[in-house]
Amino acid sequence: DSESKYIRRSTLQFIGDEVIPLEWLEKFLKVADIGIDSMSLERGAVDNDANPRLRLLVETPSRPKVTRILTKHRFYNRDSKEFEYSIFDLESQESKGTNRLLDIGARLYPILKNGGVLLVDEIDTSLHYNLTRIIIQLFQTPETNPNNAQLIFTTHDVNHLNKQSFRRDEIWFTEKDDSNSTRLFSLADFRVRKDASFDLEYLRGRYGAVPSVDFNSFASLIIK
Repeated sequence: DSESKYIRRSTLQFIGDEVIPLEWLEKFLKVADIGIDSMSLERGAVDNDANPRLRLLVETPSRPKVTRILTKHRFYNRDSKEFEYSIFDLESQESKGTNRLLDIGARLYPILKNGGVLLVDEIDTSLHYNLTRIIIQLFQTPETNPNNAQLIFTTHDVNHLNKQSFRRDEIWFTEKDDSNSTRLFSLADFRVRKDASFDLEYLRGRYGAVPSVDFNSFASLIIK
């Protein structure tokens, strides 16, 4: 869709304009243990998209914009018993998780270095919980966040809903009311026992914002 195209196009611009060093992004993907050995760039003309936001990202005559990222993977050739390499096109041949991680990393670096706010919708989409947790911890650790950058994200993963990771005032819920409007409220609005598990209490309906669904309703659609 146009939104994902805009995110990728702006990522390419960040890299091309050296807002984020390619070397850092390469290391970021390598330590994520997703099998990428190195990356390279292709530059050229960028199609002028009908979307006004994308038109802001066309190349200038002085320097062609980055149009494609190539990834290099190392694999073991059993016949020659030596390592060989394969080149992949990032956008078309890598997984959604790898593409997602690169787009987040491209925004992570300048925000943590300079301060600011990073907004991420569904932060755990296509990412393992351990990777998502590390991204969050980078913002919570003074040494990796010296300029007090802020991360605001949405998620459906209740594993993040715990007192070891967040204070009550850092956790917010959304819930639709009878008029189909969405209400936003904080966990700090509730009286919570000191020994309470945020995730278990939430799943039990203690804080609301839980879909009103049950297995039998879905099963009845299949069982005749």
